[in-house]
Amino acid sequence: MSKHRKINIGDVFGRLTVMEDLGIQQAFPTKRHRMYRCNCMCGKQTIVAGTLLGKLVNSCGCIKRIFRSTIYQPGTRFGRLVIISWRGSVRTKGHRYQCKCDCGKEKYAYHYNLRAGNTTSCGCLHDELFYETSKSKNLNSIVDGTHLGRIKSNTVNRNNTSGFRGINWHRNNNKWYARITFQGISYSLGYHDDIKDAVKARKKSEKELFGKYLKQKGF
Repeated sequence: MSKHRKINIGDVFGRLTVMEDLGIQQAFPTKRHRMYRCNCMCGKQTIVAGTLLGKLVNSCGCIKRIFRSTIYQPGTRFGRLVIISWRGSVRTKGHRYQCKCDCGKEKYAYHYNLRAGNTTSCGCLHDELFYETSKSKNLNSIVDGTHLGRIKSNTVNRNNTSGFRGINWHRNNNKWYARITFQGISYSLGYHDDIKDAVKARKKSEKELFGKYLKQKGF
């Protein structure tokens, strides 16, 4: 037997007002609950388990009937969809609407899916989210021998002595050495007396190698 909440006569849960405590009864095949007789705002009576009052049950069922009978007017918006017209009712599925998406495409959608937020676009939103997720996954993968996330990032290695990617102080030459690695191949960008020249050489190579490649991959 489930532990029940303290519910008093006259308590209101949504559209239901508790009228009578019916005691512990067999409510479900394997469970017993304290049951209550309630009056609904629509005028009907219903018997509800105390554990469900105000949680899963807030009416005698009239709320669902109201939603099912309500027809949304043209111009009503749900996410990216705007209703153009009502297209009749389909048995077991309810009202059917012709909608226009913000992207310009049209789509038929059902009343329940619109109200519940299951349908909010013609499908373009799903495609955009899928594309963004794919981009995120690709950034953590190696493509054509290149780690996309790494070449897009500006993070420098711990042993870097300059604060700029691909540039380090070369003790033997007492100069700044610049290099860049792309698709598994390391390219030397020379030794420079001024770190600004080394950074300039690195940025130029990044634009030539990384920029065009990332653009091709859709980043």
